[in-house]
Amino acid sequence: MWLEGRCQELKARLIQPYPGVPLEAILLSGGLDSSILASVFRPQHAITVGFGSEAEDFIFSDYIAERFCEDHTKVHLNSETLLSIVDKLIGLMKTFDPIEIRNSSVLYAGIEESKRRGFASVVTGDGCDELFAGYDYMRRLDNATKELEQELIRVWQVMRFSSHQIGNALGVRVLMPYLEKPFFDYARSIDISEKIGSYRGKKWGKFVLRKCFEEDLGNDIAWRSKRAQESGANITPITSTIDEAFDDDKFVIERTNAMSEGVTIRNKEHLYYYLLYRRKFPPPGMDYNGSEVRCPKCLCRFKWKGRYCRTCGSYPVSPSFK
Repeated sequence: MWLEGRCQELKARLIQPYPGVPLEAILLSGGLDSSILASVFRPQHAITVGFGSEAEDFIFSDYIAERFCEDHTKVHLNSETLLSIVDKLIGLMKTFDPIEIRNSSVLYAGIEESKRRGFASVVTGDGCDELFAGYDYMRRLDNATKELEQELIRVWQVMRFSSHQIGNALGVRVLMPYLEKPFFDYARSIDISEKIGSYRGKKWGKFVLRKCFEEDLGNDIAWRSKRAQESGANITPITSTIDEAFDDDKFVIERTNAMSEGVTIRNKEHLYYYLLYRRKFPPPGMDYNGSEVRCPKCLCRFKWKGRYCRTCGSYPVSPSFK
């Protein structure tokens, strides 16, 4: 009986900030987070992004879009279009962090398609993993409840999402129902024992959401494993294309040049993004005067309490006065 009440409350809290307002479009991956929103809001249009035609998200999103949306647009990226987006993202976000760039490329392509189709707003599933312990590493903390609770509190304090930044740049309003105050406050109040649980011999994050929405979504979606945006959208093959842009000798020369600017380069993909970054911005440590905390891997200003560098992507990082 408690589960039925929990399900009703979760749905009510999602809807509360949008009384009578039809949500016209959603970025739909077919993962749990966006699928829940599609089932609750029934937006007319769904947009799914993938590299080539083999992206896993295309398969799962088809099932959800057919049930809850009237129209489903699939954005098939190729190497040329993806690298064009990468260049725009680096200029917008001032980063050469490979993980940020690959994940945000999916969002950029989806929001850009929303703009092209004339949508004033688009819904995303941002925030669900952070609220309901959805990341894989969090499941390893579930036997130490206090430790996991502290980790969630830390994440809530530092979490950030590129969707708003991209939406603002493209002139599309990005709606994040999981982060609206009625749902956000309620989700934080739910005990950690409901957020991680066991099903068929496996521990799952977002457990209470999976249980609440398994009837609406079906088992394949409700119990779909967590996938990073870049993985579900099959963005990772772009690394092979980038690797081909550098022979080994050129890589050594350019990496040495980056090191002379205080930047540690990890691989060819990282270098490719850094060279694009340098076409637009000076070295991250160019203005360093010795009085600010900096990332030891790129010398950028380190102004937040996260564990990775937003500029170069180094993790874990211990910022210091250099």
